[in-house]
Amino acid sequence: MDLNYEQVEIHLLIWRRDVTDRLNAVYEELRAIGADQAEPKARRLLAGLGFNREMQDRATNKFSGGWRMRVSLARALFIEPTLLMLDEPTNHLDLNAVIWLDNYLQNWKKTLLIVSHDQSFLDNVCTDIVHLDQVFKPLLMEMKARNLSRMFFLVQAVVLQGQLFHVQEDGCAEAQRTA
Repeated sequence: MDLNYEQVEIHLLIWRRDVTDRLNAVYEELRAIGADQAEPKARRLLAGLGFNREMQDRATNKFSGGWRMRVSLARALFIEPTLLMLDEPTNHLDLNAVIWLDNYLQNWKKTLLIVSHDQSFLDNVCTDIVHLDQVFKPLLMEMKARNLSRMFFLVQAVVLQGQLFHVQEDGCAEAQRTA
């Protein structure tokens, strides 16, 4: 294919405009998701959970199990899921980190489900508390006896929707609306 100088120049201009448009779309997407604030946000979360600057720059595989739990907690807080489920979130935290997490979660704008034995933490963070020990203990024991661990997660999800489960004789769960 024989192209003269003007045709090459035209193709180059079109290519540049296309690349510029795509690059501008990428920059707009980065602005929309707040990418420029990602590192400062991550550092604030990690600092609140007890990581100093040197620790924040360290590879995760260099930490003990307790510190890795803090990294996991920071990650969950960072992504801000619609539903954040925390199982004993204060277990691996020192007092300062517990106080920071308590304050941080008090301003959480999305749905938060916490399983904890720390009554003070629950009182400070939660607006509604459901005590499931007596209500669900027979169900959970039955599920454990039948090795129905997968069903437990289904039960947790459906409880959030205002439904109550009971296990039938054949081991299947049946939901009943409680609201």
